[in-house]
Amino acid sequence: MEFDDRGEITPLETPYPGGNLFSLASGGAIYVRDPHHRLSDSQLNGGAFVDMLWMKTGK
Repeated sequence: MEFDDRGEITPLETPYPGGNLFSLASGGAIYVRDPHHRLSDSQLNGGAFVDMLWMKTGK
């Protein structure tokens, strides 16, 4: 996300620009919002994409 000229939040063309989204220093997992599947494996520095399933328990 970024701010436009009016100060409103707008999505970026590429949600996480750059070549090193998952740094070696993170040491764990990150959650990314990429509904249009624009990220690539080359940004993960050896990491992997995994889908998260959200379940409604009714509680």
